[in-house]
Amino acid sequence: MTAPQGREVPHMANVLTHLRCWLAAHGPEPPPDGVLLDRFIAARDEAAFAALLERHGPMVLGTCQRVLHDAHDAEDACQATFLILARKAASIRRPGAVGSWLHGVAYRVAGKLKARGARRGVPSGALEDVPEAPAPDVTWREVRGVLDEELRQLPERYRAPLVLCYLEGKTRDEAARQLGWSVGTLRGRLERGRERLRLRLTRRGLTLSTALCASVLVESAAPAALPAGLAETTAPAAVRFAAGKGLAAVSAPVAVLVEGVLRAMFLSKVKTTVAVVLALGVLGTGAGLWAWRAPAAQPAPAPEPAAEKRSDRMQSLLEARVKVAREMLRGRLKEFEAGVSPLSVCLGASRRLVEAQRELGLKKDEWIAALEAHVKLTKEIYEANQLRFKAGQLSPSDLKESEYSYLEAQIWLERAKG
Repeated sequence: MTAPQGREVPHMANVLTHLRCWLAAHGPEPPPDGVLLDRFIAARDEAAFAALLERHGPMVLGTCQRVLHDAHDAEDACQATFLILARKAASIRRPGAVGSWLHGVAYRVAGKLKARGARRGVPSGALEDVPEAPAPDVTWREVRGVLDEELRQLPERYRAPLVLCYLEGKTRDEAARQLGWSVGTLRGRLERGRERLRLRLTRRGLTLSTALCASVLVESAAPAALPAGLAETTAPAAVRFAAGKGLAAVSAPVAVLVEGVLRAMFLSKVKTTVAVVLALGVLGTGAGLWAWRAPAAQPAPAPEPAAEKRSDRMQSLLEARVKVAREMLRGRLKEFEAGVSPLSVCLGASRRLVEAQRELGLKKDEWIAALEAHVKLTKEIYEANQLRFKAGQLSPSDLKESEYSYLEAQIWLERAKG
């Protein structure tokens, strides 16, 4: 990882001095991740982010090294992971499991960088000091190729203690405090998590005993510290990025990697929400679901009076329109994913589906569920556009359009509930 040409590497002496003084002022116990995360979110506190970087950086770098086979690429992936943390800090639901969250993101980032190199046909350089095989029948290279993939498939309650105790080298007491669990709870979940991981590795053809599985995890422990250059450049770059000042402070490959992974993470989230919207759209096509009518203040023309029987042709047309609206939303999402259509087109498609569902008619609870899904989608798009606006990638009018759609969706929902 290198700084972009023509830019001076930020000096971290003052920040680290501030960090040490601040930590000392809080007594012998270092502040938990949640406190550091809150300080960074609230005030863009560089010292707090530097503490998170110092605490979890070695584990993140170790994860990237196991996925990649090039020291420079591993450092780029490590820095990209922490820049993503800076952007997504407010969305982490369990601050005590920051290490586990970072491990998952690091694996994803490193995998994306590895796939990009494979597409280009670029050979990977070898990392130095690769550990020897933990046992005669299982080579270390085989294990390191699947360890992080299988680890991230475990439920959070098992993955978090394994990451803290093995990949980060925490004692059980330290890990329990970090996660807010009793030591007994930590011990039980650690043992069950280790056994689940062993079984997953066995299904991959890597037969390990319980003791050998523990040995593999120990061999995967993080490096002692991050390289000095990586540590000095990442925290200030993270503060700038979180403040919406872009990624000019990092190298171009890292910037491209960060933007690509953030886009993939957002798209994955939107896909999940759209899947709910589409599933609710299916509910509206069944016979007999149009007995309840939404109030006329809702977003489509007032439906026919409930007492008036619809003709078979009218019912068929309304059902066909719901089906087309679903297909249109699905198609707009694919266009956005392919980069040929702006994100705002998903808003319009979701709105049309809601309008079509309303006039077809839904039971009240189904109608409210459809509106809640629409609210969630408009909220996610508005929040994404806020970040794009701060980064100079969106016009003020486009931001206001997504804000209007979010407010409109909430109004529809409140009226339906009332």
